[in-house]
Amino acid sequence: MVILHVNSNLHKEPWLPSASDIEGAEIVVVGAGVGGLSAALSLAGTGARVTVVEAREYAGGKLRSLDVSGAAIDSGPTVLTMIDVFEGLFEQVGLRLSHYVTVRPSRCLARHFWTDGSQLDLFADLQESAVAVADFASAREARGYIDFSRRAEDAYLALKDSFMAAPAPSAASLTLSGGIGAMFKIAPFRSFDAVIGDHFQDRRLRQLFGRYATYCGGSPYQAPGPLMTIAHVERAGVYLVEGGMVRLAEGLAQACRDRGVRFLMGSRVEQIEPDPASGYRLHLGDGRALNAHAVIHNGDPSKLSIIGRSRDTAAAACPPKERSLSAVTLSLTAIAEGVDLVRHNVFFSSDACREFSTLFDRREMPDEPTLYVCAQDRDDDGLPTPGQPERLFVLANAPANGDDHVSDDRERQQWQATILKRLAEMGLTLREVTCRVTMPSDFEALFPGSGGALYGAAPNGAMSSFRRPKVRTAVPFLYQAGGAIHPGPGLPMVALSGINAARAARMDLGSTSMSARTVIAGGTSTPRAMTGSMR
Repeated sequence: MVILHVNSNLHKEPWLPSASDIEGAEIVVVGAGVGGLSAALSLAGTGARVTVVEAREYAGGKLRSLDVSGAAIDSGPTVLTMIDVFEGLFEQVGLRLSHYVTVRPSRCLARHFWTDGSQLDLFADLQESAVAVADFASAREARGYIDFSRRAEDAYLALKDSFMAAPAPSAASLTLSGGIGAMFKIAPFRSFDAVIGDHFQDRRLRQLFGRYATYCGGSPYQAPGPLMTIAHVERAGVYLVEGGMVRLAEGLAQACRDRGVRFLMGSRVEQIEPDPASGYRLHLGDGRALNAHAVIHNGDPSKLSIIGRSRDTAAAACPPKERSLSAVTLSLTAIAEGVDLVRHNVFFSSDACREFSTLFDRREMPDEPTLYVCAQDRDDDGLPTPGQPERLFVLANAPANGDDHVSDDRERQQWQATILKRLAEMGLTLREVTCRVTMPSDFEALFPGSGGALYGAAPNGAMSSFRRPKVRTAVPFLYQAGGAIHPGPGLPMVALSGINAARAARMDLGSTSMSARTVIAGGTSTPRAMTGSMR
């Protein structure tokens, strides 16, 4: 059974031309991450022939699972929100999400721990959280929490159609659509920390809500006020996926197949070149070639280039100083003792300012990182068997320097020991540990061109959201989707990038005759390869 939380009309907007408008068009999606799968599914059933090319043998990209001693551990995104986006995507092609993926809402959003021994749970129910905040801090802070939650909801409502669902928003278009009042609600020219400070005096609560900036790989002291929408999205519904998060990618892929999408798994796109007959010709690593009238690239923009162009035509590489956060992660099984865990847990550092300064100013790992722990065998109703190992995923934020520094096994072991020691200092002891460690250089190897950055460019600065690459590139019939593309990281946002890319392709192809669907390549540079490896 799937329980839906429908709080927007993102999927009900009449975006697209009729299916017959692109009858016979060949469209290739490079990369089977959530953005690429969403684009492919959105295009399915339109009359176009859609092919997804994926370098790996599995779909999902960053939505991945690692095997640790026979246990499958979600080792990518672990929080699912805005389920209505996915429901609407399936409905668009005449399918039901519940036939492919089983989800249910979680009552407890997360449990938070501080170095002074204090602890706070937040809940999907606003009043239940307010009572918890009052008991944790004060009645004044509880009122601040309610006011902040309502402000975050207002910001979300101001942005959901004009920004999130728009393929290429600008500050001007946002102002025109919502007026000065909308700009005031979202506070784009104030730091996220300053907005939080309007409502909370307790430093622990400021640290808790400031952490939402890391959901986009940013710092609360540099990221703008609109990130408050994340707090509303999470409070509006955090969902648990039966069988693990990877089931969402598997469900999307199966729905694509059921609607006629062809998959070429284990196939890498090595080059894309303009082709006078069709538009594009994609050369695969095994010697095969595909023709396409349009291409959607689901990967890091820095890896997208076209033979014959003088520069990267989608987006230049993100400068290292502008990258979002990477991570050091532990995928492990262990017997957990000392504190009661829920599904989502956060163990905070003692000094948030120092932590973020180390990450963004010095671009180093902090000695005392905040740690996120996903206890994957726990939920509102169930606990693991006492005394038996359980599946845990632990994440510490890290600078995205994976292309400059390659970690070896010794460094991995050192960080494993450091993180386990830090958890023990916070009261969580792990015994009989079996672990796999992933460092920023490992993420760079998995997703080349990123430096290990997990969220594209950092959302730091008032205009950062508008500088994020859009789904349309400078080249006709070439599009992009993924966490580095507008509207940003997070599973529903990535899905929206794929939906927006599909929408743009359908509109462009539908308004162009088949004979005109060619690409004229400009520039005189040496041809370069385009690899589609980052999802």
